[in-house]
Amino acid sequence: MLHRDIGVALCGVSWREMTALAFVLRAFESGTSFARLLRMRAFTRRAMAAMALLACVGCGGTVEVRFENASQQTFDLLQVDFGRAAEFEGLRPGEVTEYQEFDDAYSFGFVRAVIGTQKHIIQPIDFVGEEQLDPGKYTHVLRLDGPAPDGLSGVTRADD
Repeated sequence: MLHRDIGVALCGVSWREMTALAFVLRAFESGTSFARLLRMRAFTRRAMAAMALLACVGCGGTVEVRFENASQQTFDLLQVDFGRAAEFEGLRPGEVTEYQEFDDAYSFGFVRAVIGTQKHIIQPIDFVGEEQLDPGKYTHVLRLDGPAPDGLSGVTRADD
């Protein structure tokens, strides 16, 4: 029962809507066509509402994050994971990457900056109590504040 309550709280939908959505997803995973779903007796108005809900997932927009090297040294390799892994080579001081699209992202994530043989790492423990970024564009600014491996810091700012 706890998983049901958590799912309802996180999704903001009723238990019946979640059940209908699960039915639809299982049907599609098994290869059932949309036309066949419409002919099935169990395909009720709730299932149709679930299909509409499924179609709207992601309608709120995406989160786009780029990464800026605000240090005085070139990052030979920059590896990040803000919900999806990305990798950049040769990011010079003051240089900014292209925006990367993320379905969900927080204001921080895993970052590894390699400078020569030194590896500077930001390793989040968890995201408990953190809120996801609203859809929009952001820049995660990275600085070197000390020696490896803990000398890397980052802050995310919203772009206009």
